[in-house]
Amino acid sequence: EVETGIMLSGRVVQWHAEADFGFVVAEEAGPNAKQVLVHRSVLAEGRDLAVGEAVVFEAERREGTTGYQATVCLSASAGGAEAQEETQVPRAAPHAEDMADFIVNQDLDMATMDWLTSLDAEVQWHVLENFAASSSSSSSSAPTGGG
Repeated sequence: EVETGIMLSGRVVQWHAEADFGFVVAEEAGPNAKQVLVHRSVLAEGRDLAVGEAVVFEAERREGTTGYQATVCLSASAGGAEAQEETQVPRAAPHAEDMADFIVNQDLDMATMDWLTSLDAEVQWHVLENFAASSSSSSSSAPTGGG
């Protein structure tokens, strides 16, 4: 089984760039981990993944199957090497108010909240910005960025 409704840490086990999909597994799942389908459309960075790359993702059960698919998949390295400018100054962690608003608006459980606050600051921003973007039609309190 794959936990659904929370962000999981994992690794890319397959990536088929020509077909725009691949598979990840949750690190906590162990050696018999169920693979989770990732389509390019759920990649926040809009790029390819690499086998072995660390990611964070949320999964849901695929309708009509026993499999799972990712609804969100982010590189666990601060935006991925391709997305970073060498001269870019890292952002400070999100303000406590932004984090609190995000946690309340997304109705996060304690485990997900603890996981989110343990992430690197840049990855926290990716999570906040991408979830805010995906739910902007239902909420107008998106984090503003900066630091």
